[in-house]
Parts: sequence; C-alpha cells; structure tokens
Amino acid sequence: MHHRKGVDGDDFSTDTLRDQIKTEKSITQYYYVYRQKQPDLFRSLSLLRQQHISYCLKGLNGLSSSFDCLDASRPWLCYWILHSLDLLGHELDEDLKSRVTDFLGRRCQNENGGFGGGPGQLPHLAPTYASVLSLCIINTTDSLNIINRDKLRSFIISLKDPKSKGYRMHKDGEVDVRGAYTALAVASLLNIDDEQVTSGVDEYVQSCQTFEGGIGSFHGNEAHGGYAFCGLAALMLCKKTEKIDIDALSHWAVRRQMSYEGGFQGRTNKLVDACYSFWMGSMFPLIHACLACRDPELINPEIFGFLQWTPPNHYSASGRYDPSKQVTFTQAVHFEEESDPNDDNEDQYPELDGGWYFDETALQEYLLLCCQSATGGLFDKPGKSRDYYHTCYSLSGLSVSQHQYEKPSSVLGNESNLLRRTNPIINITVDKVESTLKHFGKSTL
Repeated sequence: MHHRKGVDGDDFSTDTLRDQIKTEKSITQYYYVYRQKQPDLFRSLSLLRQQHISYCLKGLNGLSSSFDCLDASRPWLCYWILHSLDLLGHELDEDLKSRVTDFLGRRCQNENGGFGGGPGQLPHLAPTYASVLSLCIINTTDSLNIINRDKLRSFIISLKDPKSKGYRMHKDGEVDVRGAYTALAVASLLNIDDEQVTSGVDEYVQSCQTFEGGIGSFHGNEAHGGYAFCGLAALMLCKKTEKIDIDALSHWAVRRQMSYEGGFQGRTNKLVDACYSFWMGSMFPLIHACLACRDPELINPEIFGFLQWTPPNHYSASGRYDPSKQVTFTQAVHFEEESDPNDDNEDQYPELDGGWYFDETALQEYLLLCCQSATGGLFDKPGKSRDYYHTCYSLSGLSVSQHQYEKPSSVLGNESNLLRRTNPIINITVDKVESTLKHFGKSTL
C-alpha cells in the first residue's frame, strides 16, 4: 500500500470534514498491519470466497422478516445474489434455477409487459432490469424464453417521455437517467433495441451532464456516480458516444477515487462507499471505448471486443479477451521503493500493473482489507453492516479492476482471488452476455 495522504484537520471544522476524518481513522486500523515490513502479508490477502458463497446461498433460499422493507425489490435481491455467485464461480443447481425462473417469469412478469418488484406489483423499469439480468444469469432455455419480448418492448416504449425524450421508471413515474439505461440495457440484450426505443435518449443524457463533468439524475441535478454510469452506458447502447463531453466526464471520474481509502466516493465531498467500486470503476472501460471511437490511435480499438460492443460509424468490434491471460501474484505485481530513503519505516509495496485510468491496487486493497465480513458478504465501509447490494457491487468492481483488455489479469493478494469477468456495460459475466445475445440473434451489444 502507498503512504497516502488523508485530509488535514484544521480549525475550520465542518460535519463533512469530521465524518471524513472519522472514516479515515476507522480504515487505518485495517491498513496498519498491512503497512508493516512483512511482505508475505501482501501475498496473503484473501477473498473470502466460500464465506461469500454461503452468505449468498442463504439469502437466495429465504430471508428473515427484517427484509420486509424490500418487498418491492425482490427481483433486485435475486440479481444481487445471482450475480455475486456467478462472479464467485458458483454454479446453481437445476432446482434453484427453476424456482427463480418461475418466480420472476411467471409471478413477477406482468401480463402486459415488464416486471414488478414482486408478484402482482406494478411493472417498473428497475425490477424489469433486475429480472431480465437474473434470467440471463440463469441462462437456461426456459429462463430466456419465458421473457415476453414483444410485450416488454411495448412496455418500454409506453414509458418514453415525449418532452424530455428520456424514460419514466413506471407509468406516471419519474423521468431520470436510470430509466434510459435500464430500458436500453434490457432492449439491447434481448435484441429489441430498434430506433423507436433508442431515439432521443442521447439528447436527454446530454442534458444531464453537469458543470463538474459528471452526470446527474436529470437536468440541473448534482453529478452522481450511479447516474453517471447509467448515462454513459445508455449513450454507448444507443451508439451516440459523441454526445457526451468525455474529457470533462473523465476529469470528474478520476477525482472520485479517494486518496487515502483507495475506494470511490459517488459525489464530491462525500465519503467512500464500496458500491461505487462498480458504479465508478466500470466507467473507465467505457471511457476507454469512447476515446477509442474519437481517436483509435490513442486507445486500442480492441476495447470494443473486450466490451462485447459494436461502436458507431465505421468501427467494428474486434479482438476477443483471452481468459488464459491470467498470472500469479508475483507476475502481476512489482515492488517499488518508497520515495523517502531515510525513513526506516518505509518498505516496498505492491503495485498492480493495471490498465484503466484509476488505481486498481488501491481499490483492491480497500475491498479486500476493509469491506469483507468474516462471516461472508461485503459492506459499504468499516462500521457498516453487510448486505447483498454492497456484496454485488463490491465484487463487480473488484472484477472490473482485475481484468483489462491489453494486460494480463491484475490480482492483488492470493492468485485465487481472481473473479470471473463481468461485462462493464451490463454487469453480468461475459459468457452470459454472449450466450444471451446469441439466443436472441445478436453478436454484440
């Protein structure tokens, strides 16, 4: 780990500053031993794979009454858990696949199209996205064919707002960037992303970019990591990457990684949160693709094949990721001397040879050291409780940081920490994206 600088506690104290200092102190206890002159500790960093698998399987088989507040988010719980298990390399048994398929496809799918948050609930784009992704992760003929694509397309089109050209989340609901992304992600996977679905979305997303460079939930709202991802991914899916000021977005995105903690924040002056490991971390492969569209001499166009995405104009997807490009810790990591040769406490620290525009070493340190529950599951930050949402997006961000398109896998700690590769645009594993696209007659997003 680098000797990173935390905030300065000066006389001008604010609630924000006090919370930041408190967070840094809570994280220091996790980093303290790691920073000592014990190189073997670097190699012993371990992803608690079996504990996380057990935690997820327990949730998939039944939850306590404390989860009643998430009754309208049951497809999300399915997705968070199924995707986590897939990243961890756990194969579901056929009975469990059948049960989840039946629940989502026959009980949550509305007869007029779309999916609700539970049986009999109003169809809504958020649980529709979660349901479709879950069925794609299960990836059986039944789970894919149970999706009523024609009615789903009609449902999506019915939510398009003629004034803003964005999407409402549900009938008479709010219009925000989530709607644009979830509608286009589902439509692209299922090969129903025609001109009627995609038209105008680029103009709506463009209107949501803020003075900071990030993207807010709607025009005039604050730039936010989750909405920024949704906006950028939506532009990629409608093949309109030129509509965003990619330089300003990149400038904003790189400043969301916390200098001391190593994880990402979602907004300016906010605390680190492990879920942004994906929402922010996954933006960087997408930024690479946008830059490659603008200047293929700057960025290798093989990024398109890595993302399973066909770019606009005259570009075509090329190159395929080779999963054999996996290396051991000693190959992936090199050690550098710290800058102060007179400090007896200085030592050699590992540095991953990553390929994105953020510090993969720092992010993996934060997730592996600070965010794992010893009994399974991951949490926002030290002092918080584990939950399935943070487990899913922490593992997703870890996967993004481990896999690059021009370099071998970059795995901090034990080489068994390597997760399966997620697609940064859709956030299900690449094999499930490929199989789903093939099933519905497409080759790329």
